[in-house]
Amino acid sequence: MRSEAMFEILARLNAPWRWLTAARVVPATLRDWMYDKIAINRYRLFGKYDSTRLPVADYEGRFLKARR
Repeated sequence: MRSEAMFEILARLNAPWRWLTAARVVPATLRDWMYDKIAINRYRLFGKYDSTRLPVADYEGRFLKARR
């Protein structure tokens, strides 16, 4: 489920990010394990903001709609 969400996002991005959807051939168990390792270390890998940004006017349009 975790890595599937990532693939949904990648599929909506432009190339070369969209090309990463080819990694779906990797078994879900391994993908989710890798996802968890990155999530645990995300601040060390990508940094951390000192403050939170305020939402902009088109805030609603920046998020994917949930499927039910």
